[in-house]
Formats: sequence, structure tokens, C-alpha cells
Amino acid sequence: NVWTRFVPRMPEVPGRIGGDDVTYGICCPLEDARESDRFTYIAAVRVQALDDSPPGMTGVRVPAARYAVFGHAHGLGPALVRTVRHIFGEWLPASGLELAGHDFEYYDSRFSPATGTGEFFIHVPGRPAAAQDAPAG
Repeated sequence: NVWTRFVPRMPEVPGRIGGDDVTYGICCPLEDARESDRFTYIAAVRVQALDDSPPGMTGVRVPAARYAVFGHAHGLGPALVRTVRHIFGEWLPASGLELAGHDFEYYDSRFSPATGTGEFFIHVPGRPAAAQDAPAG
């Protein structure tokens, strides 16, 4: 999995910002994301600049946005699937907002990567949903 490959290489990343226990899981929708729920998932740390990515790693810029933040304290697995389905299947459509960029997970000392348990936070960028044109006629 992406985390088991990334965590041992984290010390290679220059210019890190935040503590050693602060990581991010960034969800980058694919081009056809409106037609499916497919995305690229990137394990990440925050850095001062994207210019010095180690070999085999890439940088992604997450633009400033207004985020709805959802705490998830039930670890990984089925509970996470339920939380994500609620956020994107129920909350987002009912909120009057639409996804406005990359959503991401924020992990710190409250989460144990060794056991997959603990609390982390899902950040969802939103902007007012585009008004749908009224049907003609």
C-alpha cells in the first residue's frame, strides 16, 4: 500500500513542515471523476517547496480553500467507508456546496499508523454549487 512504501522514505523529504507524526492523505480526482468515484491517493507531508522531491516521489499543490472538517475516530476499514459515503453521498449534496479541489486527510499523534486506529480529520473543500439551469418549457 502507499503508506507502507512512503513512511520509511519520509526522512528523505527535504524542507518538511510540522512534526514527524503529521502526515496527509490527499485524494486527487481523476479526469472522469464526475462519472465515477475514482481518484489517485497520495501519502504526503507538508513541505516548504515542491522543487526538491526525492526520486520516485512527486509534489502536489493543494490550493487554499474553505474546508468542511470531519473528525473520524473509528480507525480504518468499514467505519471509514461509511464516513466517506456520508460526507460525499449525503452531506455534500445537501450542503449546497460542490467539491472545489482535492480533499485530504490530516493525521497526527492521535492516529496510530501501526494499528490503523485513532482519530484523524477529513478536509473537504467546498464552493457554492453552480445553479442548475431550469428546464425549458
